[in-house]
Amino acid sequence: FNDNIYRLFPDPPVLTGDKICLRPLTTSDAEGLRKLTAQEDVYEMLPAFLFERKYEPEEVIRRLQKKEYKDSLILGIFYEDRFCGLVEVYGFQARYLKAGIGYRLLREEWDKGYAQEALDLIVQELLNNRGIRIITASTMTENKVSAHILEKYGFTRINQAVLEDWGYRTPKRSDKWLLRREAGTSELRTEHLILRKSRLTHYLFMHCTFFFVYIVGKKHIQIRVASCKFTKL
Repeated sequence: FNDNIYRLFPDPPVLTGDKICLRPLTTSDAEGLRKLTAQEDVYEMLPAFLFERKYEPEEVIRRLQKKEYKDSLILGIFYEDRFCGLVEVYGFQARYLKAGIGYRLLREEWDKGYAQEALDLIVQELLNNRGIRIITASTMTENKVSAHILEKYGFTRINQAVLEDWGYRTPKRSDKWLLRREAGTSELRTEHLILRKSRLTHYLFMHCTFFFVYIVGKKHIQIRVASCKFTKL
């Protein structure tokens, strides 16, 4: 289960980069948000259940300001006070120092470098100021642009073309991305360590449960479990 996002962000931050600024939405941003949520080509490769499309823009902003939506932190992306899109932090798990990120931009703001800078600002905030060590992202497999942005930044694709419920009539194929920082160091790690551990756990469960049930209480149970082949990964 995910934790309350406001444990990670008691007060939504304002993050400033070379070109853009990330800040909480205000009532004056309602028209920009309305324009964004009406652009179907922006959302065709995004989940159908995103918060900003559940209500009218004014209600979305009110709920965010009142901290009624506890699953995600949603900030506006602005260039010289012009609304350009949204960046989101979701799936916060305090136990694992883990969070996911996502973004969406108005069609007319594509190809200006805003996505890359928004990604950098929120990643650095999570790693340097919020104690997060594991950052994840998901993209539809056909979303090559976002995949390129994540890969260029240093994310590793740890799973590809996974069928997943994105709120549509049928499951969508998505890719899973990971960026990891080791505890006690500023070095980012992007190898498949977490995925390998996950697969190992799954392998041991799938292939050792039978032995456990069958020989429970026997002295050699630990020997049988240890005999599982790690080379199956």
